[in-house]
Amino acid sequence: MSRFATLVVLAFLIVSCGQATASTSPASPSTSTSSTPAVEVRVADFKITPAEVRVGAGVVTLAVANDGPTPHNLTIRDAAGALVMATPEIRPGASETLSGAIAGGTNVLFCSLPGHESLGMRAMLVIGGG
Repeated sequence: MSRFATLVVLAFLIVSCGQATASTSPASPSTSTSSTPAVEVRVADFKITPAEVRVGAGVVTLAVANDGPTPHNLTIRDAAGALVMATPEIRPGASETLSGAIAGGTNVLFCSLPGHESLGMRAMLVIGGG
């Protein structure tokens, strides 16, 4: 029975090590390719500041703070109109980080909550000088 218990523990450790390696691998490229620090973006009723964000190519990291009295999010839409990524809804006074690889060019930052973009919650995100 002791030998069986040892084999079970050994098998568990081997499986655990393999899973740890797999779960940390995706984070490594994000960390290593990010050459620019997080850019601060502030959302409030009904404005995104700054109105234009310029970043280098690669992984883009936006530190988003909600300065308004109502919830908002920050969503990125590319030039073709496809949604690229978004924060979850951000409560007043809270913040979220949005990070990922985005193709170069001009994108739109906006709040995707109903009516918020049409009320002025829109800014530009220019990646790689495009």
